Amino acid sequence: MAFTNDISAASGTPTAAGGGALTFALSGYAGPGKSMRLETTSTPAQPYTLEFSHRTEGAVGSRRFVRTATFRKILLNAAGKPIEGSVTITARVPEDPTITQTMIEDMMSRHANVLIADATNRARFVRGEV
Repeated sequence: MAFTNDISAASGTPTAAGGGALTFALSGYAGPGKSMRLETTSTPAQPYTLEFSHRTEGAVGSRRFVRTATFRKILLNAAGKPIEGSVTITARVPEDPTITQTMIEDMMSRHANVLIADATNRARFVRGEV
């Protein structure tokens, strides 16, 4: 099942800029298996985007389906230079059913619990301490 055109993303940090949920509206497709959504209050000069891509890698028998989601924010610094920050999560799902979808979803959930839900771990990760 595909995502809806607009996606609401709640902030994991209540003190983050904006503080609440943000809406990312479908803004286009960047080729097969790639879509981009633009946060509705951001501007073309300083976009905040959510990008999804889906591709296949490897030879038949050892193929993997690669699913990527990237949040990307570009802001202008004091000199007017664009500065980019981004966070990407990538899932590599083997075609071979030995690793199940449930196992991949479990790893995603643990990723979220360790690095996203836990503010201390999240801050340590961003600072390069873990």
